[in-house]
Amino acid sequence: MEDNTDRPGLFSETINTLLKTCSVTGFTKESILIASHIKPWKLSDNRDRINPHNSLLLVPTLDKLFDTGHISFEPSGKIRLSDNINQPDWDRIGVHTGLKLKEVPQETRAFLEYHGEYVFGLG
Repeated sequence: MEDNTDRPGLFSETINTLLKTCSVTGFTKESILIASHIKPWKLSDNRDRINPHNSLLLVPTLDKLFDTGHISFEPSGKIRLSDNINQPDWDRIGVHTGLKLKEVPQETRAFLEYHGEYVFGLG
């Protein structure tokens, strides 16, 4: 059997198929959505890199904020906003404390805890 774990785009294809909509907003246009690792790729082992529970499907703005540590999500799904962006700018892009993940599988919670501890607030 062929090992496709390193095939470019495999992770994104898998996450798009699994989640189908933005994990926060419900936005559905697949060509716009980005499969984002919760525990960053460079800090993950091969198992975590392809683990579907180490992923969120996000609209580009939320993906960029998440990857750079400006937002994170508590294991409950509640969004956390970095103090490194002022409130008027949060308002301008429509990101607020009322946003949350639509669902958080039990297996995803440890990855969210990792992101909150090691990535959030660095941006």
